Formats: sequence, C-alpha cells, structure tokens
Amino acid sequence: MRITLPWPSPKLAPNRRNGKHWTVTHAAKLEAFGAAATLTMQAQRSTGYEPPMDGSVALAITFCAPDKRRRDLDGLLSSCKASLDAVAQVLGIDDARFEPVTLRRGETTKGGAVVVEVGC
Repeated sequence: MRITLPWPSPKLAPNRRNGKHWTVTHAAKLEAFGAAATLTMQAQRSTGYEPPMDGSVALAITFCAPDKRRRDLDGLLSSCKASLDAVAQVLGIDDARFEPVTLRRGETTKGGAVVVEVGC
C-alpha cells in the first residue's frame, strides 16, 4: 500500500525544537497526525490492504524534498514521527512492528512529499 503524505512542517525538525516548550510543536504534530490518518484511511480503502496479524511489517519511506537543500535522513524520519504514528494507528498495529524500515531520497517535488510504502 502506498501513501503520499505532505512534507513535514519545519516546526517538527528535531534540531529546531531543542529547548522549546512542547506547545511550540503541538499544533504541527496534530496537523501531521490528522493528515496522515486521513490519507492512510483513503489508501487502505482503495487498496483493501490489511496488515498481517503478527510479525513485522516492512516500511519504505521516500523523502521527496521541496528544494535542493541538504537534509539528513534521520532528521527527516524524526520529523515524520506523528505521521507514522497515525499510519500505525489506522492500520491497527503497534509501530514497533515496522521492520525493516528503509529510508530513501526521491526526486525534488514541488511542495515536497513523503511516500510511505507499507508491506513492500
């Protein structure tokens, strides 16, 4: 199942929020979670994907940046935590079951996107 998520808000970047109060990032987390939940439900309905009852679920994440700036993959993954939590919740699984997790860089895309492939 393929889910195309919006590019994460800069407010969710882990290196930007050190020392800041939790309320600074809370609204951005809620927005990311809600968008990911909606997009995951749509993808699940259109494909009929059901995760396995037990065992691991493979996850491939492709980051299609909105510009040519350099970004580290671990920071991008951290920025997407709320979105990935939503994907797991909608699928009804514990996100600890996402294994292996493959991170890739994709083509530059206007506005940016994060393509999540579940069970690939």
